Amino acid sequence: MHVPVNAIGKNNNSVFFFPKLSLSLTCFGPSAVLQAREKSGAFVPTASIRIQYKIDIYAVKTKIDNRMVTTVEEKLHLISGILERREIYRAVFARVALIAGALSLLTAILIYVNDELFHLIGRTIRPREFAFAWIDIFIITAIAAAFFLWRAARDNADIFPSDRTKLVLSTIAPLGLIPAAFTGWFLATGYLGAVELELVSIWIAFYGLICLATRWFAPRSIRMLGWFFLLSALSIPLLADFIDAGTNNAPITLMGVTFGVYHLIFAVLNWNPREPIARKIDIA
Repeated sequence: MHVPVNAIGKNNNSVFFFPKLSLSLTCFGPSAVLQAREKSGAFVPTASIRIQYKIDIYAVKTKIDNRMVTTVEEKLHLISGILERREIYRAVFARVALIAGALSLLTAILIYVNDELFHLIGRTIRPREFAFAWIDIFIITAIAAAFFLWRAARDNADIFPSDRTKLVLSTIAPLGLIPAAFTGWFLATGYLGAVELELVSIWIAFYGLICLATRWFAPRSIRMLGWFFLLSALSIPLLADFIDAGTNNAPITLMGVTFGVYHLIFAVLNWNPREPIARKIDIA
């Protein structure tokens, strides 16, 4: 006779003084269900995991398409608003060009007289002083532009800066990265190599590109100004020696002609005192 013997751990409720494991876990998410169950016997645990993941592709695609359509419609609405205000922007830019042109031409004349005719300050203008003089003019011009845009927005019961202004700035801002970086390098160590002409070339070229970047909404006169600046920058390698032979100072001559004379010509051709900056426009 054989005495029945139970296998070790077969019907035990514990394993080495620990209870048997019997775990059940269910997780719910927006589009997924995770179920896991683990059981252990005496010595050999067993586990099973089932993952179910469901995505409604059509719903996701529809949501993305709707968002893209909404974004395009918003941009088209902004562009339409910019085109409606084209004449306002032309009048604003004419006033800004007058300020920029007058300051640039006056600065160029003073530096040229000091360096080539009379040493008004007892010495020539140093390279970094040359750069800082024009940076000050750029800052004053930017402040003037912001003021005139703010006044136009106020008179039209609009907000400032508007979404239209932000769209324009986002369009032209990348074009300012290279001249900003080059200017920073010039002020740090580049001035030691007497590369004022290269700095001037970068400024003129990228200012022309910035004007041309607004061609999809700006008046034709601003696009023409951009082309004049860009072609002037491209001609510098060919004309630099000729300009330097005639004036003995090519960088200051180029800055006076482009940022000074070009802007003044633009202001004269586009100035209309009978045309106010503010024109009542439906901003709905």
